[in-house]
Amino acid sequence: MGIWSRRLAGQALLVCLLAAGSALPCLGEAKRGWKKVWAASVAVLATVNVMDARSSVGRYETNPLLRDSQGRFNTGRAIAVKSAASGGIILAQVLLMRRTPQERLEKPAAIVNFAAAATVGAIAYRNTRVAP
Repeated sequence: MGIWSRRLAGQALLVCLLAAGSALPCLGEAKRGWKKVWAASVAVLATVNVMDARSSVGRYETNPLLRDSQGRFNTGRAIAVKSAASGGIILAQVLLMRRTPQERLEKPAAIVNFAAAATVGAIAYRNTRVAP
């Protein structure tokens, strides 16, 4: 494992541990606790997307939405696409939670965000294993 992949994995682990440790719900405050977990999941998702983009810089890109005319990773385009995708997911979650507060959607939304972050994190790790 190279220095960058170890550093990337360490950063991801640190973010996840800090988010999970500060957001565990208390027994008497389940709804408020899950709001904290959801907020932490949003932060983890954003961080992992940044780490994925960082791990792709200078490499050939297979995703046509994220590459330039030479087939290399286009940072500006990637930021726009990733921000729009993640922002759309978060906006939809916020709108659903505001329109149906009695449904308590924080827990399923947090699970979806952590699952998405795990998937993107796995891709970021894989990127560090591929030669530039």
